[in-house]
Amino acid sequence: MAQHFILPTIFSVFIGIWYWTFQTQTGSISKVTLHIFTVIARTFYGMLVSLPFELVLQIVLARMLTWIFFLILAVDILQIIIILQDFNHYILSDAIGVLFGILYVILDLFFLFQVYALSTTHQLGIRKIKPKNKDVIGFNKGANILKEIKY
Repeated sequence: MAQHFILPTIFSVFIGIWYWTFQTQTGSISKVTLHIFTVIARTFYGMLVSLPFELVLQIVLARMLTWIFFLILAVDILQIIIILQDFNHYILSDAIGVLFGILYVILDLFFLFQVYALSTTHQLGIRKIKPKNKDVIGFNKGANILKEIKY
């Protein structure tokens, strides 16, 4: 299931690079620093969950990343609110910021639902492994060996 995160992560990276380039050229990169932070966070955690770990590690990682993607979603919504408070309809960078903010919220929701689905695929439980006999643990190992030897 980790392979489901590779293409959205690459898409998010390309959209983030284009957005950063556009905002830098318009000179308004200082207004959207939270978007840049969330692009970097989405890229890092998307790549992290894309790695082929063992099943237990994937599930534990997905359970932690569910909360992290929820926080990234909250930061993106906060950035949209900040842009809308100082919105000027004559400035193109404000409109692009709102447009990409909505796109980032959609990407965050996608990552959030995918990570949640990955975290609930299997239930983790503690397994107790019982040794076959006490010799495995090491109790009376020498005495049991002597009993097995027949004279």
